[in-house]
Amino acid sequence: MKTNFLLILALIGLACSSPKAKDNNKEDKAKTESTAQTNSDQKSTSNDVQTEDSMPVREGEVNMNFKINGLQGGGQTVDLVGMYMDKKYRADSIKLGQDGSFSIKNDVLYPDGFYYILLPGDKVLKLLLDEDQTFDFTADAEDIDHTAKINGSKTMELFYDDFNFKKDIDQQYVPIARKIGRMSPKDPEFDATYQEFLKLSNK
Repeated sequence: MKTNFLLILALIGLACSSPKAKDNNKEDKAKTESTAQTNSDQKSTSNDVQTEDSMPVREGEVNMNFKINGLQGGGQTVDLVGMYMDKKYRADSIKLGQDGSFSIKNDVLYPDGFYYILLPGDKVLKLLLDEDQTFDFTADAEDIDHTAKINGSKTMELFYDDFNFKKDIDQQYVPIARKIGRMSPKDPEFDATYQEFLKLSNK
């Protein structure tokens, strides 16, 4: 009985070690590795590339009209670039008018979030969009941020008001902070400078 059992095991071992069995094992292993690699590649692609089909879609009116005074490069096509999670994506393309005017119209709302348009001359027009995507925007090309005027979107108005307020404060805050850093508390101007610094900090 024991001899028969050992003989059976030996025959099984020979069958597994035969060239055909080895080839089958190699083929099965190659198929498994190929399938795993394909799945890995598909997963990597879906994580790295933001496709249009995966973006949230909402019906609604998009009617954004822009007039940038003094803008050069009329007739060019520029991109509306959006941020979705940690990805940048091209949300739309825009044809600039010769007078610095252009419009973005659609019957599907863009996802809420931050967008920007890189205009000729390295000018950047920033947008913060929510469900209200119907408004008029005017500004001067030399200083879009500070000259921006928005009509029709409270979100955009507040965005530029807040952005400019912080920008102005930073421009005043940083020089005074540096000045205090170079001064001694015994300096006659230290108290006055420090009080000015506190006023800006509390704004």
